[in-house]
Amino acid sequence: MSINDIVVSFFLLVGIFFIITGTVGLLRLPDFYNRIHAPTKATTLGVSSIILGAIIHFYGVLPDAGFKELLAILFIFLTAPVGAHMLAKAAYHSKVEIWKHTIIDERAGKRVIGEELLPREEVLEQKEEERNPD
Repeated sequence: MSINDIVVSFFLLVGIFFIITGTVGLLRLPDFYNRIHAPTKATTLGVSSIILGAIIHFYGVLPDAGFKELLAILFIFLTAPVGAHMLAKAAYHSKVEIWKHTIIDERAGKRVIGEELLPREEVLEQKEEERNPD
């Protein structure tokens, strides 16, 4: 087993780890907004690691393939977060329910404490008072 094989195996294992972690997050997290976060990170990091492993593996065989694969990684890094953001924004405007234990709704500028909704300014004042009790 050469160093090349070890590096390729490392990138493949890292990619598999991230993809499995994202799948578990998708299944276990409580609401849509939390669930969309895990697979987005997983596809970005997991697929990019697998593609890097492929670049290293095929470097001697297909020297021009590396450029196309790097473009694919760039495309994934640009589109996965933007797609997740647009899905979350559409869900928020469609009033998809937020998890009952969510503390801060930054988009609405409110923090939920028990049943009470506080404006963002009051929340910032409370945080400042917590930091400086005297």
